[in-house]
Amino acid sequence: MKLGLNRLAIFRHKKLSLALIVVALALLAAKPVWRALAAGGDLDTSFSGHGRYTVPLIFSNTGYARNVPDVRIQTDPDDPQVEKVIVPYSNKLPFACLNGSDAYDFLVTRLTPSGAKDSTFGFNGVMAVSFAGLPGVVGGKGYVSALELQSNGKILLAGQIEACGGYLVGLARLTFDGAMDTTFGNGGMIVLGGEAEVSDMAVSNGKILLVGRKQEWDGSSGTPWISTIWRFNADGTPDTMFSSDGSQVLSVWPDTTTNQGGAEGFKSVAVQPDGKIAVLNSAGSGYRLRRFTSTGAVDNTLQVNVAAGESGNTIRAGSSSIRVVGAKEQQGVKYGAVFSRNIANGSVDTTYGGGTGVALSAQPSEWSEMALVPFSFPSKYVVVGWNSYTGWGVTPDKAVITRLSGTGVLDTGFGTNGSTETVGFAHPNVGISPHSQYLSVRIGLGGKIVTGGRAGAFTTYAAPTEFGVVARHLGN
Repeated sequence: MKLGLNRLAIFRHKKLSLALIVVALALLAAKPVWRALAAGGDLDTSFSGHGRYTVPLIFSNTGYARNVPDVRIQTDPDDPQVEKVIVPYSNKLPFACLNGSDAYDFLVTRLTPSGAKDSTFGFNGVMAVSFAGLPGVVGGKGYVSALELQSNGKILLAGQIEACGGYLVGLARLTFDGAMDTTFGNGGMIVLGGEAEVSDMAVSNGKILLVGRKQEWDGSSGTPWISTIWRFNADGTPDTMFSSDGSQVLSVWPDTTTNQGGAEGFKSVAVQPDGKIAVLNSAGSGYRLRRFTSTGAVDNTLQVNVAAGESGNTIRAGSSSIRVVGAKEQQGVKYGAVFSRNIANGSVDTTYGGGTGVALSAQPSEWSEMALVPFSFPSKYVVVGWNSYTGWGVTPDKAVITRLSGTGVLDTGFGTNGSTETVGFAHPNVGISPHSQYLSVRIGLGGKIVTGGRAGAFTTYAAPTEFGVVARHLGN
């Protein structure tokens, strides 16, 4: 009898073990489904209901909200665990020389952690900055191209003012909650006279840096563009420690024979840990790196000239390297690329990209910006841009996020083989977008990835076919 009970126990044990094995196999089989619901790179459905926020139109009958060129994460000073998203954009209006009082130049909104418009910011969640009435501004409209936050949470916006016959550079500062900061410039605004454009901005040690280009009369047959950097004090006055008027110019493409320097123009800026200022120029196929000292002198120890096949959109500077985010052409096809250069002299960083100094996307792409994943050991970076499989206008671009190791290797533990694509942004006036591109990225709490960009058809300015988007993705 005892032997029979033992045999029964053994039988039951085997039966239980078999059941556990079946359950374990079922869980393993279900793992891809579970990962699909909560994998790194997936849209965070706790943000705006489905992970995506579409910038609303301000003038719904006459224009549309253009792209979101940049995003920043603003931490609540009373609760560091509360992060809000600052979103700049522009309201595109039909081309006309408008009365300045009729055109909103720069627009900015703030989103709550849940992805809703924050009604405590500006006027019911939106602040419209108009430069109308300032010296030199006659009508026109503006386009935001750069955003920064100062250490006290104040918001800086920079871009172009299309002033009926030319472009001016506008710089504005808002308070933490979106009111005009009247302690800055002229009622919170500064206008740089003369034909000029700005593409990027940085804040370091209380100083404000703008980069772009301006036109300088050469005394002959034309007015060529020249690459320009401006530096301001915290109150908006020109920093005369940088130069007599706070700006420096540098001809980066002196070999350009057409359009009298049409390739000129700094595209991105990064302040190194030692205070030196690295700048990127990229026009057509090729990019160039230059550097200024903290007092505005040209530092000739960094002169990188890439003639063809490589292009850059943004620049980042670390303790030992400078990285250019852009694209590399191979056999007529562009691939997203991060180029790493030694910070001392701009030579190729052979510790990166398997000794090549270049990290490449797996699919035809272009990358636009990069952000460090905080508290990642070893370090990881997220780059954003868009996948373009067959060329513009043939098949839709797909907004893409890719994660790389600190040495430029695709992180296959993220998304699918290191990347994730996002399509299907929707707008009530436009419908489902055929194209989408991410232009900017920041990393928030828990490694969540906040992106800004655009979606739509991108075919015309005459109808609302392009709109700004913000998305939040899971980081782990």
